[in-house]
Amino acid sequence: IRPPPEWAPYIVRPDFVGAIVMFHQNACSQQACHLAKQIRQLLLLLCSVSGIFQDKAQRKLYAQFFCEGSQQLVSLSAASLQQQHDDASAISALVFDSFSLVSRLLTNFRLDTLSDLPSFPLLLDALRDSGMALSRANHQESLQVQGDVNSMEHGEWREEALALMLEVIVLLCQDPWLRDQKKE
Repeated sequence: IRPPPEWAPYIVRPDFVGAIVMFHQNACSQQACHLAKQIRQLLLLLCSVSGIFQDKAQRKLYAQFFCEGSQQLVSLSAASLQQQHDDASAISALVFDSFSLVSRLLTNFRLDTLSDLPSFPLLLDALRDSGMALSRANHQESLQVQGDVNSMEHGEWREEALALMLEVIVLLCQDPWLRDQKKE
């Protein structure tokens, strides 16, 4: 997304992005699932912003805000997956949106920028935790239905989430910066 350059002072601000992430956390804590979903969609759009940064330092700072916000969302999804909840649709929406946000972050900012951020290793740890929680939940439910995967109530969306996570991993592995590092 390339907004007009005159929007930069309003969009490229840590307090703006931070306020949206905090607003999302409040919506989640108040069980306002529809509102939380809309806020995550706004975060996805804002993470796609390009072409309005004054310099590399400002672009890197913006990436840092989104890396921290993505890490918080992925950690929240991992925690939600580890707890037993009745609202699987809310959890699946959170998982899909948080993985989509990470995918957008990787696509828009690439590893040459993200690898320098202090929050990037934390984001990768949160992704690992989410993947493990998804796999454990699938395994546990598979045991409950005695291996009949067609009888699994939540297996399909978990498999889709794991596929989305695999796409994130592929984005990481295909990053041109990584290939350039191998040549050295």
